Amino acid sequence: MTGRKAEAETLRCGLLAGCATVAEAVAWADAVLAAADAPDIAIIEVSLAGRRAPAEVAGLLDAVPGQADGIEVRRRLMSRMLRLLDEEPSRGDEIARWLYGLASSGELPDEVFGWEPYGLDDTFDLVRNRVYGAHADAVAQLRAYLERHSAARAP
Repeated sequence: MTGRKAEAETLRCGLLAGCATVAEAVAWADAVLAAADAPDIAIIEVSLAGRRAPAEVAGLLDAVPGQADGIEVRRRLMSRMLRLLDEEPSRGDEIARWLYGLASSGELPDEVFGWEPYGLDDTFDLVRNRVYGAHADAVAQLRAYLERHSAARAP
């Protein structure tokens, strides 16, 4: 059950950050239901939430039973962000803002994830305002950060 909760938490955080969709959450719940002998009501609720707002679905995902390691969830979230960045490098600015928001709200503990999310957001801001740097360089810095902290590369 712990793995399922980690998946639900990753989707929940992704919905709140903007890097996951309601459709992804519903597809995940559908897959869990297809494999379950006795499905949990919380997962059924997510499965039926296709027309609900992301924040509402995040609340439903929060109700999935079990426990998840918060650091593992953040690393999975960063893996998701890295895939999104690889698919659409133009979204680097948006991803840097998500990281900044997570760090500002205490969702990314400094002792594990460092202060870089603040600087990455500033880097994209400088590029966007044509003060300093190139978008490709900012994307490369963001990619390097995500690679260091994603689930696949976690220590």
